[in-house]
Amino acid sequence: MLASLTIWEREDRTVVVGDILRLNACNYPRKVGVVFGQKRFTWLEVNERVNRLANALVGLGLARGERLAIVSNNCNEFVETYFAAAKAGLVVVPMNVRLAAPEMTYILNQAGAKALVVQAPFAATMRSIAADVETLHTIIGFGPDHNCRQDYDALLEKASVRDPNVPVDENDLFVLFFTSGTTGRPKGAMLSHRNNIMAAWVHSSEYRYTPKSIVHSIPPSFFTGGWHASLVSGSLRASTLVIDNFDPATVLDTMEREQITHTALVPTLLNMIVNDPSFPRRRYQLLRTSVIAGSPVHPSLLLSAENVFGKTWVIPFGMTETCATGCILRQEQATYEGEKVSTLSSVGMAEAGMSVRVTDDDGQPIQPGSGKVGEILLKGPTVMMGYWNSPEVTAEVLEPDGWFHTGDLVRVDEEGLVYVVDRKKDMIISGGINIFSREIEEVLFKHPAVLNAAVIGVPDDRWGEAVMAMIVPKPGAQPTKDEITEYCKQHLASYKKPAHVEFVASLPTTATGKILKRDLRKPYWEGRERKVQ
Repeated sequence: MLASLTIWEREDRTVVVGDILRLNACNYPRKVGVVFGQKRFTWLEVNERVNRLANALVGLGLARGERLAIVSNNCNEFVETYFAAAKAGLVVVPMNVRLAAPEMTYILNQAGAKALVVQAPFAATMRSIAADVETLHTIIGFGPDHNCRQDYDALLEKASVRDPNVPVDENDLFVLFFTSGTTGRPKGAMLSHRNNIMAAWVHSSEYRYTPKSIVHSIPPSFFTGGWHASLVSGSLRASTLVIDNFDPATVLDTMEREQITHTALVPTLLNMIVNDPSFPRRRYQLLRTSVIAGSPVHPSLLLSAENVFGKTWVIPFGMTETCATGCILRQEQATYEGEKVSTLSSVGMAEAGMSVRVTDDDGQPIQPGSGKVGEILLKGPTVMMGYWNSPEVTAEVLEPDGWFHTGDLVRVDEEGLVYVVDRKKDMIISGGINIFSREIEEVLFKHPAVLNAAVIGVPDDRWGEAVMAMIVPKPGAQPTKDEITEYCKQHLASYKKPAHVEFVASLPTTATGKILKRDLRKPYWEGRERKVQ
């Protein structure tokens, strides 16, 4: 009987994403599965709503393998759309709500999207570009005054609650995640049902999700961190999902009110939380795991957060192409005192089920403890199928035997802990010497007047490139260029200290908090050739 099985004991067919809800509805029908604001749904109710939406999509003419895009902030409808696509055999295309209309049009055309689910605040934009997307036939809106031809709630009301039973195979394409484009045009990473199931297993195992867990899902679900690290992995273990959005003013209240046991935060949000005046007074006795991911996190920030969160954090390292899996720094691997305190800046070792390799420019392996820097490659059941309609680009990063070239430069210590040094494309070459921007940023973050910082290479007639630091000061602080330069001189080799310092109000970021260094470099390199793009 279905209710007596776990997802790993299915013998009738391969395991696919829709099975997660089927089993939760049987095993935990009355348990609250999804919470969003004042709305609460049991796993049975979630499964029934998803069945209705899946049947409605099939009724609108969408066939197995066709693409369904979604433009929305985090909400229960977002989760339902993901799972409905899974049950209907469709390919879901989550889209960043912060993109401009031309960028949205580009992705919809690249994906060949046939239908779109859109939240009301973004509906007008999507309706305005619909004529520019030849394949787009249906727009489904939800929320007040969306003015779309199809209404989400009306479709659910009319559709059957029965499981659609569309044949789906574990090797079928399920999600088309377009990369955030920090280095150029977005590319569509193709992730199968098997990729998603295995990623859910990896994350839920590492983060120790259980049916008793209350998982706070904050990262945007249109990025891999939000979907894979929180929603699908929490669902796999029948945890309760508390869906939230990137709002520092409410995150702390939600964590207290819902008695959160597991949360996921990008460093940008964690920094805002730590600097919130109410933070020192908060108490989160039930918190078990804080996943800190999305961009590099500095040890000083972790230590500040521990004053309230306790030693609950884990630091994963992954990317869209690997379903956010790769490495992870676990609590027991970190050292807080003495010579090994630097382990706090590590991303740990390979996650369960993943393999890690570090190679030099000639593709030769680099031994742990050598001090040498090389590119980290990842291999495992979560690695993407390839890039959508881009076999040449796929071949550049994905080897025939499954190893994925991440483009990240790392070193590995004698204990096997991995330290991310820089992105290959963020490395600065000055006078023939490689300078890693992250090393300089880590020093800047220790300065008491620095809230945020980014280091880039700018043109220099003598050295080719020079180091520039762009700094966001803390509120009320007024650091000077000389002060910053002198501080760096005390902690870095002279050739690494910034030749230029600029103070800015903010830094451009993706929705997950990654700094868009390409945008910072652009005005300086306009009309010039840069070997490291």
